Amino acid sequence: MSKRYVIIGASGLVGRELISILLDQGVPPSDMVVAASPSSASNAVNLAGCAFVLQTVDELLFQANDLVFCCASAEVARRWVPRATAAGCTVIDCSSAFRASQGVPLVVPCVNGELLESGPKTVAVPNCTTIILLTAISPLRKAFTPRLRAVTVATYQAVSGAGRAGLTALRGLGGDGQSNVFPEPCAGNVFVHESSVDEATGLCGEEAKVEAESCRIWADDAVTMSVTCMRVPVERVHTEAITLDFDGDVPLADVQRVLRVSPQVQVIDGPDDGGFPTAIKAAGGDRVHVGHVRVQAHGGGTRVSLVACGDQLRTGAALTAARIAQQLT
Repeated sequence: MSKRYVIIGASGLVGRELISILLDQGVPPSDMVVAASPSSASNAVNLAGCAFVLQTVDELLFQANDLVFCCASAEVARRWVPRATAAGCTVIDCSSAFRASQGVPLVVPCVNGELLESGPKTVAVPNCTTIILLTAISPLRKAFTPRLRAVTVATYQAVSGAGRAGLTALRGLGGDGQSNVFPEPCAGNVFVHESSVDEATGLCGEEAKVEAESCRIWADDAVTMSVTCMRVPVERVHTEAITLDFDGDVPLADVQRVLRVSPQVQVIDGPDDGGFPTAIKAAGGDRVHVGHVRVQAHGGGTRVSLVACGDQLRTGAALTAARIAQQLT
């Protein structure tokens, strides 16, 4: 029996992106089973240029050989992921449902892909902001003997991180620029990420996720994380302004060298590279763009600053899920 690729949430932004990636990787449409909520299901639908029958999730009959991608909400994942694993499937979950669960590896393949070697039945894909951050800076953390002691990052996040409703809000299709997704108008505006704020810490949910997930993926609680997350009027691609504090001396030339040989990073750092990273340049790409790299002595160590741009629907979600699948199979 050939392996089936089951995509739950196939009609959403990440689901559509994943289908396009799987097709590019040579997975035949006949090997894909696509499903969505009853309100989105259709007898025939065009996804990534191919015609599919879009089932409702309730119609799914899992088979033991299935590789299941959950590109839906955490609520949907909590309901269907256990059912799929009980049927013998392997599940890659793009939601937040199991990211903090013991026994479920949280994986960015280029950072901690060794966790896939044991063949886990459920794998959690991290938050898109975390993926972009760690893809950009993990090579530096690994390369230098002086310990990375602190990470400070300010993110400027595209509205499509909130799904199709976020795009609708930015495009003003709701009439007055307001939406039930964001607390503020999107067009021409910048505001704190809409996730709820913890009164005890002042962190919004997105900021807390990036801190907790980064420490878990690195298996390192000693690095101090300081995260600020903002929404910006951009449809696609998250931009991050990152500062790293290292113990000891870290030369600029060595930082540039490490970044330029990192397979998942594309350095765009000056006139010879065509300028600096931008959301437009990174949109639709497979690598995280890194540039505007600066180094200065600070506090007896070295402060390294840089800018990273990554397509949060692709690199930050669907492509990471597809790379996890490749390593598992």
